[in-house]
Amino acid sequence: MGLDVSWDLFIGVSLFFLSLVLKTNKSFGIVWSIPSILLGVTLIVLNVITFPWPPNTQGLIDIGPAIGLFIIALSTRLVILGMKMKKLSI
Repeated sequence: MGLDVSWDLFIGVSLFFLSLVLKTNKSFGIVWSIPSILLGVTLIVLNVITFPWPPNTQGLIDIGPAIGLFIIALSTRLVILGMKMKKLSI
């Protein structure tokens, strides 16, 4: 149980810092920063409230799938931007 909670806290802090970087980038901006910070803070709060057990074992929501979808969308956006940059450099 402790590994699950510590992993979730690590991901939450990572999303928080990612939101700070996304906010300053013109290709992402606040549109990508807000979901990142909301997901990160929510994940941290849910895990701290239910410590030492994961939130889903205590009857709370599991926001892991939402975080997964956000990361997939962010990765897709990165690939699209990379393809555009490659096309411009040729």
